[in-house]
Amino acid sequence: MKTIYECSHSKAMKRLTVVGILIIIAAIVYEIWCVQRGMDLWIGITVTLILLAALVSVFMLHPQYIIAEDEGIGIHTLIRTRRIPYSDIERIERAGENFMRWDNTIRLFGIGGMFGNIG
Repeated sequence: MKTIYECSHSKAMKRLTVVGILIIIAAIVYEIWCVQRGMDLWIGITVTLILLAALVSVFMLHPQYIIAEDEGIGIHTLIRTRRIPYSDIERIERAGENFMRWDNTIRLFGIGGMFGNIG
């Protein structure tokens, strides 16, 4: 049996995402303006491509759904669904109320803001 759970985000996370997107768009517009004012074209193109790649990759990798199937669970993003068989799961624990507080966790790799917490 297949069950799908939507990954919902808080209002603060959604607001942070909108602000982040607006900052990246403003930086791209600023780069275009700088190129028109005489900045080196290749520097402007490189910075713009890096900003666009960061924006698109974060958007494509944010989790949309958790899928529970008979074989295991899957984390669905726009790019792919990462499947984890039940045999690979050692244990499941409910996270405490303060689990995702900024002073309670150490993020080794990931995103903690735009489009949710990934990592």
